[in-house]
Amino acid sequence: MTPGDPHADSSNNQLMVLVFGPQSQTVGLDRLPVACGSLPISASDLMKQIATQHPQLEPSLGVSRLAVNHEFADDNMLIGQDVEVALVGLISGG
Repeated sequence: MTPGDPHADSSNNQLMVLVFGPQSQTVGLDRLPVACGSLPISASDLMKQIATQHPQLEPSLGVSRLAVNHEFADDNMLIGQDVEVALVGLISGG
């Protein structure tokens, strides 16, 4: 990890999760700090931590996915430090 890395904080096992659109507006942030307890953490456990620590997002989490380094993560994927994590909400298009 490099100094100033916006994605992870090894001193307290915190990840910074990028958020966009309505979810970003809901929390008033473009990055969510999420305390993880220990790393690596599974994508499903990270989603649970997001719901617990940012309950205002809980209604939208059922239609959201995590992306790690620009690729969607399955529930069992282990997420460690030095990665970019994003919460991707419902996307519609035409």
